[in-house]
Amino acid sequence: MKTLITTMALIACLTIPAFAITGLGIGVHVGQTTGYDNGNLDTKIQEISDALEQIIGPEAAIETPEFKEKLTNIGAHIKFGTLPVIDFIGFFDYSWKKKELTSNVDLRVSNLTYGVTAVKKFGVALFKPYAGAGIAFHKVVYNIESEYESLLLLLPNDETKMGYHFVGGVELDFPLFPLAPYAEGKYNIITTSDKSTKYFLLSVGLTMNF
Repeated sequence: MKTLITTMALIACLTIPAFAITGLGIGVHVGQTTGYDNGNLDTKIQEISDALEQIIGPEAAIETPEFKEKLTNIGAHIKFGTLPVIDFIGFFDYSWKKKELTSNVDLRVSNLTYGVTAVKKFGVALFKPYAGAGIAFHKVVYNIESEYESLLLLLPNDETKMGYHFVGGVELDFPLFPLAPYAEGKYNIITTSDKSTKYFLLSVGLTMNF
């Protein structure tokens, strides 16, 4: 957390003074990941499958030894509007999913994310498309729920890693109305050990502008 605060403060000191702050907004968002690709985790799931075969027998092998699940995501954000029409958005997200690997063995994956995104809006009408990029820190946590406690040793270590992302979306800007709904797609890359973790996050949200 201290690293994030230092990084965001540095970014703010170096960038925001060069722009005129034109507005402030706060909001919430929900979404779901798709295309989750964590090769290191998939390797570990295969090792868990092999271990279960040794402990119980061939019938305990995991049918699909990979994690391609869709994680549920909730989050909050704060937006600083600037000139020339660039917004800096600080955000906090939490994603999670539990998958049944086999009978009485469940894998839980969670991802706590906090970061900042710079976006550029286009157009001045009701529909305002935008695109941008940013950086974030991801705390990825893995847990096994099973009577076989030794399986925990096969999971990847929990990690807090830096990542980066690219976003695109559209916001509805109603005149004289403070609430602005939006829909967004975000492609994330986390620099996890051995292999980077990649996924796409689709979300909808609501921002209250001041």
